[in-house]
Amino acid sequence: MQYSVINKDNLWGAFRLDAECYKKEFSNVQKEIESYQHITLGDVSFITDGQHGYHKVDPNSDIKHLTAKCLKDGFVEFANTDRLHIDTHKKNLRSSLVENDVLIGTAGTIGNVGLVTKDVLPANMDQDMARVHIKNSSEINPSYLMVFLKTRLGKLQMMRETTGQVQQHLALEKVKKIKVPILPIQFLIEEIVKKSFTYRQNSFKSYSDAERLLLKELNLVSWQPWHCRYFTSNFCDTQNANRIDAEYFQPPYKDLISHIKRNGVWNHLGKLVEIRKFKFTPKDNVEYKYIELANINNTIGEVTGFIVDLGINLPTRARQKVQKGDIIVSSIEGSLSSCALITDEYDGCLCSTGFHILRSRYYNPATLLCLM
Repeated sequence: MQYSVINKDNLWGAFRLDAECYKKEFSNVQKEIESYQHITLGDVSFITDGQHGYHKVDPNSDIKHLTAKCLKDGFVEFANTDRLHIDTHKKNLRSSLVENDVLIGTAGTIGNVGLVTKDVLPANMDQDMARVHIKNSSEINPSYLMVFLKTRLGKLQMMRETTGQVQQHLALEKVKKIKVPILPIQFLIEEIVKKSFTYRQNSFKSYSDAERLLLKELNLVSWQPWHCRYFTSNFCDTQNANRIDAEYFQPPYKDLISHIKRNGVWNHLGKLVEIRKFKFTPKDNVEYKYIELANINNTIGEVTGFIVDLGINLPTRARQKVQKGDIIVSSIEGSLSSCALITDEYDGCLCSTGFHILRSRYYNPATLLCLM
C-alpha cells in the first residue's frame, strides 16, 4: 500500500483536496519534467475549445466538423465527419484549424491527441477538444509536442488535471498548465512523424484498393442502398425472423441479400467462420495487455494500441484472449463497424467480451477482415 502526506502549503493548483491528485506517480512526473529545461504550454501557444451548442450542417460544404472521436493514434481521421455550414464556421474562427495545430480530447476521449495535417483542412471543431496553436515553432515543434503528449509523461499530467465524477472533463486552464521538456531531438522526431504520416496514407490507399477489389468481385462496386418512405412485410416473414421491428425488414437489406445470391456461390457466415469463445479469467497480480473498443481504427481495420495493467485492475469485460490471425468484430450498438485483424504484436492480448472473435479455414485473415 502506498500513501502520500502533503503539507497544506503544497496543495496543488486551486487548493485541490482529493487524494487522486496527490498520487506519487503524478508527483514523480512533475519532478522528472522539471529536472529538464521545460516550457508551460499556455506560455507558448494559443489554446481554445470549439463551438458550443447548436451548429449548422451542410453536406455540400468542404469544412470538416471534427469531434474528439476523430483523434486516433496521434493523427486526425475525418472520413465520417459531418460537414459544417459556412455560417457556423465564420462565427467560430477562433477554432478554425490550421496545419500543425495539436488537438487534445477534453471530454469523452480525454487525453487523445492528434496533429492537424494538410489533408484535414478546411476544418473546425466542437467543444470537446482543445486546440493548441503554437505561436512560434522555434520554441517547440508541433510534431514533438504531439508525440510528447502521447507518452507517459504527457498522459499522466492530463490525468492529474482531469476533474469530475460521472462526466469527467479536462478544462482549458488545466491544459495551459501542462509542462513539456525541451530536448534537442525535436526536429528528428518531426521527420519520423512525417514518415509515419506517409506510411499511414499508403496504408489507407492499400486497404481501399483491397476493399474495392472485393466489391468488384461481388459486383457491388456501384451498389447503393436506396431509400423508401414506407414498405410492407408478410406476417410469416416476422415469424421466420422472430422479429417484428421495422428496421430489420427495410428493403435495402433484402436488396443486398438478393444481389449476393444472384451473383455467385454463397453460404451463411456461420458455415464459413468459427466464432471463438475463448473465455479467460485474468489473475489479480499478473500484468496483461488489454484491447478495448477505443483501440480499434475501423478505417483500415487495425488495432492501434492496448492498456497494460494488473488483472485486478482490468474491467470485468476483459475476459477473452486473442491470437494472431483472429478477426475481432464489435457487437456493441453504435460501434458495429469496428473490426480489426490481430497481428503479431497483439498475439495473446486480452480483449473485451464486447467483441466477437472470428477465425476461418475458408478465408485468409485479410480477406475476412475486408469482408467484415
